[in-house]
Amino acid sequence: MVLGMAEDVRVVLIRLASRTQTLRWFAKHASAERGAYARETLEIYAPLANRLGVWQLKWELEDLSFRFLEPEVYKRIAGMLDERRVERGGRRRHPAQAEGENERAKSFFHDPETRAAPRVP
Repeated sequence: MVLGMAEDVRVVLIRLASRTQTLRWFAKHASAERGAYARETLEIYAPLANRLGVWQLKWELEDLSFRFLEPEVYKRIAGMLDERRVERGGRRRHPAQAEGENERAKSFFHDPETRAAPRVP
């Protein structure tokens, strides 16, 4: 199959997108065949996406496949990540603080009197 697709890389990209969409569908609808699809994805499609440099698809393919093959481990890891996200959330700046910093940066880089950015020596 891979050799047949190798003539045109666009066909490979379409197959990767199709497999991603199929796994997304399986995430919403339970099916007995999703385990076979997940295993095939981990063995063939994820490494292919990695070789082509389509890392976002590779990560999503691996994530969805792992979710179907090892659901308990996946849920445990997802829970730990959520806990870390909450912990880090307390250290984030308030959006109003970030907005104030953006306004100061704009006023620094664009002087309202000259309507130009300052010159750097």
